[in-house]
Amino acid sequence: MHVALRFLMCLMALSVAAYEPPPLDDAIAADACSNATVGYLASLQVGSFSRSAYFDCFRRHDDVFAFMSAMLARVPHLTSANVTIGKTLQGRDIPAYTFSLSPSPPKQLVYIQALQHAREWIATTSTVYALARLLDDVVAQNKTVLSLLEAYEWCIVPIVNVDGYVATWNGDRYHRKNMRPFTVPNASSLAFGVDLNRNFGPTSSFKAETEEDTEVYPGTAPYSEPETLAIHTWLQAREPKSIVGALDVHTYGGWVLSPFGHQEDEPSPPYGNALATLANATRRAMGPMYLNQRSVQLYPVYGGFGDYMYLLYGAPALIIEMDGHDFRAPSSMIRPRGDELYAGVLTYVQALATWVNDAKPTPAPPNSSVGQTTSHATSWHRPSWPLVGFTLAAVGWGPNRLVL
Repeated sequence: MHVALRFLMCLMALSVAAYEPPPLDDAIAADACSNATVGYLASLQVGSFSRSAYFDCFRRHDDVFAFMSAMLARVPHLTSANVTIGKTLQGRDIPAYTFSLSPSPPKQLVYIQALQHAREWIATTSTVYALARLLDDVVAQNKTVLSLLEAYEWCIVPIVNVDGYVATWNGDRYHRKNMRPFTVPNASSLAFGVDLNRNFGPTSSFKAETEEDTEVYPGTAPYSEPETLAIHTWLQAREPKSIVGALDVHTYGGWVLSPFGHQEDEPSPPYGNALATLANATRRAMGPMYLNQRSVQLYPVYGGFGDYMYLLYGAPALIIEMDGHDFRAPSSMIRPRGDELYAGVLTYVQALATWVNDAKPTPAPPNSSVGQTTSHATSWHRPSWPLVGFTLAAVGWGPNRLVL
C-alpha cells in the first residue's frame, strides 16, 4: 500500500506541475475564443470532426446543440434524430440526440448524459468530443465502432442543466444546481436551486431534506424538477429492459463510480462484482489518473442518477468524474479529457453485452415513486479505501470542493 501511495503521489505531482490554470473569468475568454473561430461549422469536414476548431473553445449552449446536430446530419448511413425530451424550469429545451446505423430491429439503448451540475463545463465538452471521435471512426469504417452502432441505439444529452449552464456564463461561474428560486430569507447563493443529482427516485434511494441553503439540496420529492422529470418520463416511455447502459459525466476528480450511492450494501451477487469489474475496466481505459469504487465509498449520494438507472432499469450505470483540479479548466484540456472519455465509453459499451453473463437485474415497476418522499438518517460513511482521503485533498477539498 505504501508503494501504491507513493506512486499516486508522484503521478499527482507531475499532473500539478503541468497544470495550466484557466483564466480568472473563463466565460470572457471562451467568448473571445468563440469570436475568433466563427467559421468552424462552415469548415466542418466529415471524418475530421474531432479536429474542428469548435474544440478550441468552451461554447455556449446554443453552439453546443448546433454542433451536435451538424455532426450527426453529415454522417452518411447514420439514422439519427434530434428530440426535445422536455423543458427546463425556465422554459428552455433539453435536447437529446439519438443515433444508430439502422433503425430496425428495435435496439437496446445506451444513454449518456452530461452537465447535471452547471459549473462542470468540461463534462459537456468531453461528451461532445467523444461523440466526434465516435463519428470519425464510423466514417473511417472502424469495425469495433460500427458493431456498437449496429448493436445499440445511442442517446446523448450533452447538457441536462441548461438553465444553470446559462447562469455560469452570465457571472455565476460556480453555480451548481438548477434555477429553482429559493424561499429561505437572507440565504446565501447556495440556496438557489435544486441539485439534480439528488432529485431522482425511487423513494428507497431519495433522502428528504428541508435545508435549501446547501449545494446538495434534493428538492421536495423525487422528480420535483422539470429537468429530472423530463429524463424520467422519456426513459419510462421505453421498455425498461431495453435500456442496457448509462453514463453520467461530471467533473472533476478522476473517478469512475458505480452503484450504490445511497447505501453501504453493494448490489446483490453477482451484480456487485460485475459492476466493479465494469467500472475498473472503464477507468483503466481512461488512464492512470482515474480510480474506481462504489459511490458511497466516496460519500453518500441519495437520489442520484446512477442508483436510479440501476434500480429502475437494471442498467449498469457509471458516474464518470473527469480528471482535473477545479470545476474550471483551461481550453487546452478539452481534447485530452475528451480522448479519455472516448476510451472509457468504448470499453464500457463493448462490455455491456456480457457484463454479467448476458443477465441483468429485474427493473422496478414503471412509473414508481414519482412525487413521493422517504427519509433517511444522515450519516457520513468513512471511505473504505485508504487512498480516498489523500485523493480528495489532492483534487481540492476546499472552497471549490468536489461534490458529485
